[in-house]
Amino acid sequence: MGRNSKLIREARHQAAARGHKLGKFRLSSIKTGSPPAASRGCLVALCDGCGALIGIDPSPSPGVPEIWGEALQINCQNKQAGKFPVEGGEGLRPGQTVIVTHRWGGPPSIAIVVRQEGEGVYQLKDAAGNHFYVGAAHIKPYADPGKDD
Repeated sequence: MGRNSKLIREARHQAAARGHKLGKFRLSSIKTGSPPAASRGCLVALCDGCGALIGIDPSPSPGVPEIWGEALQINCQNKQAGKFPVEGGEGLRPGQTVIVTHRWGGPPSIAIVVRQEGEGVYQLKDAAGNHFYVGAAHIKPYADPGKDD
């Protein structure tokens, strides 16, 4: 059994301890926004019940865990979050500004859609240039109050 297979098995075990049932792991990348910009491969999966994300970084920086994500921090809400349509019904476009609410509380944040990663899962970029992944249930299109519709 390879290292990634062991990490996937461990991630599934840790997520299951919080009640999550993870879908298929997909190849993705971790990008740093600070110079020099760099990227490396990682694996991500979403909970089939609530859309919580879990990631595996097989080559983390020293002191950074190999397995990370909200599926390790919260219990499954079993709301099918990854299956809900985006508010407004039409899906999101690359370059679109959105408001992201966080399941664990705190103020919402504004981000830019980079691309759709899968059904109900989007890669976003925050103002600092950091890339992250969110299920559609936590995203609303941003209506700029300074613009007329």
